[in-house]
Amino acid sequence: MSDKAEHPPVPDAFAALGIRPSILRALAEAKFTTPSEIQSLLIPRALAGIDLLGQARTGTGKTAAFAIPVLQRAEKGLATQAIILVPTRELAVQVDAEIKRLAEFTPIRCVPVYGGQKIMAQMKFLKHGPEVVVGTPGRVIDLLDRRIINFNNVRFVVLDEVDRMLDIGFRDDIRNILSRVKGVRERMPQDAREATAVEVTAPSGSSGSPEDPLGLPSEATKTHQTIFVSATISDEIEKLARRYMQEPIEKLIAPGADDKPTVDNVEQYYFSVNPWDKYRLLRTLLIKENPDLAIVFCKTKRGAEKLAKKLHFDGIECREIHGNLAQ
Repeated sequence: MSDKAEHPPVPDAFAALGIRPSILRALAEAKFTTPSEIQSLLIPRALAGIDLLGQARTGTGKTAAFAIPVLQRAEKGLATQAIILVPTRELAVQVDAEIKRLAEFTPIRCVPVYGGQKIMAQMKFLKHGPEVVVGTPGRVIDLLDRRIINFNNVRFVVLDEVDRMLDIGFRDDIRNILSRVKGVRERMPQDAREATAVEVTAPSGSSGSPEDPLGLPSEATKTHQTIFVSATISDEIEKLARRYMQEPIEKLIAPGADDKPTVDNVEQYYFSVNPWDKYRLLRTLLIKENPDLAIVFCKTKRGAEKLAKKLHFDGIECREIHGNLAQ
């Protein structure tokens, strides 16, 4: 049987971005067909080794946008050469799963590390020297302090959902981690204010050579690449990023990233109901309205588990989602 019969067709739109065949095959297997706007913007620039600030709305494929360049440029057998910071353990699991899916036909390995799970189990996986580590700031610092991981080989630093990390209060942890990356020199505040992002296209009269029209830093002088991605990029985020990034720095904004989500077409209703009648009313509504997708919020994890079991018993397909990641 031919390869064409065995594997889904390679998505041409992704191939045009310069992605290698092993990753294109994974994209095809995962039913990717067309890159999103942030993927079209970020992937080629990240493959060029440029430090980037990427802004796009949640759910637009930011994970694949930074994961594909990391997987393509990573070297087999070089432990902890990519560190990806995320704000929550749920996102750590999600990003790890996406990277594993994209890395299916590559030799690159990924391990997630986060709080709420026994650290010894994570240490066991880290001893195998995975090339990519995805983690929450607190757990990464813990592993660094225990000397379970180090940043001697780090070539890629990615901060995902930076706005959420700052909202949660991880600013000092982020600075702690970034300051440990080899070759990082934190700029003074005035330097950060003076730094300016270059345009996505090469400016006229660029001083770069014909082979390097943007005048990019060579691999010999640039020790690592830093990428910040976020749904919003505030002045605080930009200032923080520029403290640790190396010129040239590009800020890439996907179309619609600054748009506020519309609620004009959302209708809201409420029902006054006795506590003992809540489940009966919910079941009746779900059966009568028969929605394609519905989300029911519960006060506690235990409440979510009990409700899911009752709905399932009554023939309504559902799954519970909560912080212990049982889903």
